[in-house]
Amino acid sequence: MGRLTVTRSGIAASRAGTASALPAHRDGNVRRWLAAYTSSMLGDSVYYLALS
Repeated sequence: MGRLTVTRSGIAASRAGTASALPAHRDGNVRRWLAAYTSSMLGDSVYYLALS
């Protein structure tokens, strides 16, 4: 694993490249976003169903 450096935008970049990075579907932040998005869509569906 390579060292991490922080760029000007504040994003950590690996010197070893993206080969050692996790795939998007295994990233914790992506999974957390997907769970929040899914629960939000489910909540919206229940809300609109209750309105009808």
